Amino acid sequence: GVQVSGYDYGMHFQNIDPDARMTPVLTNVLLECRVPATSLDATGLLLQNATIDATGLQIYDFIYGISVDTWVGGQRTTPTLTNIRVRNSGNATRNDDVGLHLKDVAEIIVEGDSITNYSNGIVIETTDGARTVSTPTITNIRVRNTGGATRTGDIGLKLEGNVNGTFDGVHLAGFANGVEINTDSLNTPTAPNLLNI
Repeated sequence: GVQVSGYDYGMHFQNIDPDARMTPVLTNVLLECRVPATSLDATGLLLQNATIDATGLQIYDFIYGISVDTWVGGQRTTPTLTNIRVRNSGNATRNDDVGLHLKDVAEIIVEGDSITNYSNGIVIETTDGARTVSTPTITNIRVRNTGGATRTGDIGLKLEGNVNGTFDGVHLAGFANGVEINTDSLNTPTAPNLLNI
């Protein structure tokens, strides 16, 4: 497999042409951040308007483990993240670190992943300008906060804005707040399916 170590950013995929399609396939890739990170937004896997099929990734010590940001109309296919391990040990002192952050993502499949020692395990949000409902499918995932369990603002799963989707077999442990759902006046989401959480 591929190993990338000692950087503040592991891998960054960006698609600036909304009509172009790219779906890189990543298998058994190790991404390790320098400890401590020198950048306040050190990110292991950053997808901007891009889609990937990723299996067996290991992502260590980034402030943001995986960040997916899709602007309106940009997503052509569904990203897939399977059997990914995201762990934060050395950079776990921040309160805004996030294991998996999805912003304005119409669809994504996340299955069999593990997120450990992040103040915010999974954050899924839509912005004011997003016209698309975010409908992720997240199944059989473990989200644990062992190192920072004393912080009062930590959240296992946060849904913000126009977020729907299916969450099945999501195991949350060690957080002050398990699930937080926030909506705003511009978006009226259908309730997400929260099963076996």
